[in-house]
Amino acid sequence: MHFIVQAATFIALAHIPVYCLELNWKTYNGMEYALRYCSQHGGVLAQPETADINNYLKSLTDKKTWMWIGASNLPDKKTWEWHNPLKAITFADWQSSQPDANSTQNCLLYWLSREGYKWGDYYCHKKFGFLCQRKDSNCNDKRPANGNDCEAKKPINQKCMTICL
Repeated sequence: MHFIVQAATFIALAHIPVYCLELNWKTYNGMEYALRYCSQHGGVLAQPETADINNYLKSLTDKKTWMWIGASNLPDKKTWEWHNPLKAITFADWQSSQPDANSTQNCLLYWLSREGYKWGDYYCHKKFGFLCQRKDSNCNDKRPANGNDCEAKKPINQKCMTICL
């Protein structure tokens, strides 16, 4: 699997089995946009279904930005479910006060709290960065950022660093 970390001017690729994840903290938008963006790029919002995956994802984030991830408890549902495929969340990393009883906060995100990056429920229309997940077969070692071609690849700490103009 490749984890793709997209920041202002670079994409970093790390090889880890199963998924390709794109961390996009440059583009801020609501959950609906994030879902559409991930789908248009061959994936879904990231679904950290285990503690190991969750901890790895948190280690890649910029520690400043709240990030959408792929689950919700839309008003017609009483349980939190991953989006694709729809299935109940069995692992969770909720911040101590979350999820709260606010019936209009129906989307899942990583938020920075006193406890570090934890899960929180929040208003789906609010604008944050997001994490996309693709199957390994849909990943490329050369991926454009902001419509520009990626030019230089340099190995850094056993990762392929791609510099995009």
